[in-house]
Amino acid sequence: MKKKIFTAKTKKKIRKSLIPGATLLSLFLALYMVYVSPTRKDIQDIKNLVGTHSGRIQESSPIWIPEGNIKIDKAGIDKLEKDIKKVESSVFFSLSSQTYLDIAVFYFDHPNFTKALEYVDKSIKKDPRNSKSLMLRSILKFYAGSLPAALSDINVVIEVNPDGKIRASAQIVKGYISLLSGDLQTSKDSFVKAADFFSFPGESKVLLLFSCYLLSSACFDLGEYDTGDYYFSIVKEVSKQLESAEEKDTLAVIMLALANTEDDLKSILDNYDKLVKLSDDNVFLELIIYLYKASISFNDFEAFSSYLESAIQFSKKYEITFLQQLFTELLFESWLDDKKSFRKDLWEEIAASPAKIPTLEADMYYAAGKFYQEQKDNESALKYLNIALELYAFFGKKREIIDTKVNIYFAQSGLKDYYSSTKMLRSALDDINWLLRYNTRGSYVSKRAKKEIGLLRTHKEGIENLLPIMDKLLR
Repeated sequence: MKKKIFTAKTKKKIRKSLIPGATLLSLFLALYMVYVSPTRKDIQDIKNLVGTHSGRIQESSPIWIPEGNIKIDKAGIDKLEKDIKKVESSVFFSLSSQTYLDIAVFYFDHPNFTKALEYVDKSIKKDPRNSKSLMLRSILKFYAGSLPAALSDINVVIEVNPDGKIRASAQIVKGYISLLSGDLQTSKDSFVKAADFFSFPGESKVLLLFSCYLLSSACFDLGEYDTGDYYFSIVKEVSKQLESAEEKDTLAVIMLALANTEDDLKSILDNYDKLVKLSDDNVFLELIIYLYKASISFNDFEAFSSYLESAIQFSKKYEITFLQQLFTELLFESWLDDKKSFRKDLWEEIAASPAKIPTLEADMYYAAGKFYQEQKDNESALKYLNIALELYAFFGKKREIIDTKVNIYFAQSGLKDYYSSTKMLRSALDDINWLLRYNTRGSYVSKRAKKEIGLLRTHKEGIENLLPIMDKLLR
């Protein structure tokens, strides 16, 4: 059995990871626009603040708040801040929870997430059960990489809100946060609830597609290939329905690119062109385009790393810690894969972060272990791979557990520790046999399911041929 069987191409992982990162960001923007953004009709001219642009006058206070989708200069924002402070210090006016939320939404739009968090906190202090404010704060905490705090807020939204659509949308957020935290079963359960709701007639096909895509991914990570493939078949069906629509908004285009990542690069290129045409001057579109450019140039390391660096700088500028860590981890892995270089600066940047993403941390340890293994430094490889195995086992990521065990086998064999390496190989074989017994579907829609089931069978055959040789070495 050759070691190559167990090593996946980092570039393929990178290409498939970029689109979900962009899609997730867009999803949260969509949730915010649909379920958080104020819907009042009292839009009037506010020339004293933003010239010829329009905005809302608050019923509870003399503050003019511009509509989120317009641009105002620094002087306009400074005036807004002064107006807010003036009213907060006044004995005649009191700002409501909704007004503070409106201000938070304004800063989210421009964006200034620090200010948005400041005012959404004030909104929740006024009304601790304001589900729209809690939804926005959960998203802001997620951006900041504070997963437990984000999960806490989103759980309150699910518990207190009677609106099924808001609860289902909150389940998507909860599912994704749980997925990143390594709580795969909670993630799966949340995506199931979201998918069940959005499968009703008249509900969002885009959010149904996204729910089922992430649900299938969670199932695959759990080793539930049959179940994951069922939900991926829904992804393909919904994608066809969305493709046939005459008009598609930006979010639908990105979602379709997500669903098409199993296909060749042409689908990504096509969707990139559509995305550029749909440009609406949203500041986050800049990030999404960086990621698309990186996706379609992954065979050109210099271009790829340049676009990824731009995405990292964008995330730093707007203090989106989660995305900064995601892109830094991908850049770290790409340097290992393409340049055979261990970028200590990138490693230390993530290691020093006060807000770690557990699943990204596990992937970095695994990538580092494989790197040192290829460098024939088996002692260093074992150090990193053992940590990765511990994390993957905690998460229950079945395929990653098997891959890590087999790589540990190679490192231990390199150190001539044949007893430990044979024991590890038998453990990997037990895991493979369990997965093959659990998944019995004759054919799969998902290329990922087809490929991984095929590799499991190949691994099983290779290990069974290798074990007698290892037994002889032990004797």
